Amino acid sequence: MPPSPVIVVCAVTLISVLVKVLLIYKRENVLDNVLSLPDCAQLVTSGRLKIPSSLSNWWSKVDLFPSHAGKEIVRPVLFDNIPAVLKLKRLPEKCLSIAETIRGTQTTPLEHVRRSVQANYHEGVTEPLLNRIESEDLESIFCRLQQPEYFFLLWASLLKRSSPHFPRLLGTCGEVYIVENVEEVLNEEFIRSKSWNEMQPVINSFISLTEHLNHVSIQLCDVKLDNFGWDPSTQEVKMVDLDTAFFTGSLQEQFRERQCVSDEDCHLFSCRGCCDVPNRKCLVKIADNNLVRICREIFAPRFMEMGLFSGAPLAKKERLFKLAKNCGRFQMDWSDFRSAYQPEIAQ
Repeated sequence: MPPSPVIVVCAVTLISVLVKVLLIYKRENVLDNVLSLPDCAQLVTSGRLKIPSSLSNWWSKVDLFPSHAGKEIVRPVLFDNIPAVLKLKRLPEKCLSIAETIRGTQTTPLEHVRRSVQANYHEGVTEPLLNRIESEDLESIFCRLQQPEYFFLLWASLLKRSSPHFPRLLGTCGEVYIVENVEEVLNEEFIRSKSWNEMQPVINSFISLTEHLNHVSIQLCDVKLDNFGWDPSTQEVKMVDLDTAFFTGSLQEQFRERQCVSDEDCHLFSCRGCCDVPNRKCLVKIADNNLVRICREIFAPRFMEMGLFSGAPLAKKERLFKLAKNCGRFQMDWSDFRSAYQPEIAQ
């Protein structure tokens, strides 16, 4: 006789709870090991870095199941009494040491780190960034630089004119880096909580974000709601997950290495590529842009999921959905989209 549905539900719930508890203790142990390292321990003992206990709110999504797939820990903390997030690379992808990667070469550790950065992020390498690398503990920063998000946050912190769309990089210790916490993560609850008028600054900030990314030649390849946050104090959208961001040239190189039988084989997450079918090789060509991805993944509703246009008044929804659909299917410049997003449609 099969078990009753009640027993099955109870068993599944119990297993789920046990898995969560095990994850808590695993991540607490990892965190304890990291915080015992000299640089991190100094931040803790000085009171600059404060770690709230995750056991008091073990159901918290950010403690247990970070949306950052490449991270072992994405943990809310206080840094200099500023709400922040501590991030650590996922352990199975442990960073390589300088000694491991320099073996067999004739370069110095510093030159090796500089060459590695140039090879991986050549479009974004600036003299201030190289000077910053030289001023830090090479082993620690070499490890952090193997995490694309850290590179982009460091790069953005050194811009002459700071961007409102990058969270601030607040501090580091060893392999860990600490960024400002973005107050509201975008999700369906966020969409439901906002009136259409309240949603206008969010949509306009996304349009400005695409303009900025175009200016600095950065492509976002994991475009989804919860990879963005909303800062009510600045009225700006911020990127809270940059693990799959690329400079345009670096993304094109990713396509160059791929074989294919159709265009789908050339896609990299949200970024679309094109297949040279007769030669079975991906073209060194990006078939969409940031605005197209945001129209497709953020503005337009998807199957069983809301988009930012979902809260529009009924009389305006059809035109807005059509605009997002057209934008998501074709190359469209941010200025063209802004022109199409007319006041009589949007407000």
